[in-house]
Amino acid sequence: YLEILKRRALVIFTVVIVTLLVVAVASTYIIPSVYEAQTVLRVLLDVGVSDFVMREDYSTRLLNTYAEILQGEPMLTKAIERMSLPASSSSLIKDVTVEVVPDTELLTITVQSRDRGLARDLANTLPTLLTEYSQEMYVGSSKSTKQIVDEQLVSLSTDLEEIRQQRDILIANMGSTSEIDALNSQIEDKEEAYDLLLEISELASLSESLRANSIAVVAPATLPIEPANKLGLYEIAIALVIGLLGGIGFALVLENLDTRIHNWNQLEHFFGLPVIGIVPPGTLTAWDLDIWDLDNENAPKKNKLVLEAYRLLCANFLASKKKYHEQEQVNLEKILVTNADPK
Repeated sequence: YLEILKRRALVIFTVVIVTLLVVAVASTYIIPSVYEAQTVLRVLLDVGVSDFVMREDYSTRLLNTYAEILQGEPMLTKAIERMSLPASSSSLIKDVTVEVVPDTELLTITVQSRDRGLARDLANTLPTLLTEYSQEMYVGSSKSTKQIVDEQLVSLSTDLEEIRQQRDILIANMGSTSEIDALNSQIEDKEEAYDLLLEISELASLSESLRANSIAVVAPATLPIEPANKLGLYEIAIALVIGLLGGIGFALVLENLDTRIHNWNQLEHFFGLPVIGIVPPGTLTAWDLDIWDLDNENAPKKNKLVLEAYRLLCANFLASKKKYHEQEQVNLEKILVTNADPK
């Protein structure tokens, strides 16, 4: 097989070069350019989960949930409406890829498109929509905790102001002490309730602030310059391997279709007969030489090699003739010499 590959090296080399050229031409002129933009997000853990094991499990589930939401049709439909794109959500599903970076809190949003501006804008719009969705998921259509508490604070503050005015009027009019004490007691109760609600409002505000910042853009998408499907080292290596395998296969096919004998090894293999001599190729033969001048130092080296080959052939032939005569008890009287070269 090594001899076949060596003999068909030109065929293999040609197939490899043709394969590389086809891949290069196809990637440059036939296959349309596809641009890729990527945004990296960080999703923080829920501060309400204190147990470490639960937190780790929650983080994994939360990241996977967000990844599925970002690739879903509802989210892509919102992105299309937000960006006023002339496309359908089903056509964008195959262009958007969301992956969770292992052992991190990071999500990568990758968008591929023939329009590089669209790839960048969509990769930056999806995180905004995800943040809005996260807020809606915690609050919903109802009022938030902070809004409810703030309304109660306003109402309680109004009540306090009214009670204080009543107390001040009683004090100014020299009202009964029991009534003034009752009003002071109400004021103390209202003030305690107000302080408690104020604490709850601050906690709710902190919680909403943390949730609002639970999804942060670590690296926004930028305008891609080079196509993502540009011919690179990876593609060249694949084309090289394919061309090499194709060239080897084509060489083996040609070898099976070729009925010529190329070397003495094939002669021995196909006919089962020993080769008794090999004469170096060339137009110069022993008949052009001085046969008895092998020791002439001025004779060309090539001439000496050819002459030595003929002498070795003669010696091997005589030895084979003697052996054949001893085994078959027959004298060889005629010798047939054939060659593709008339000389």
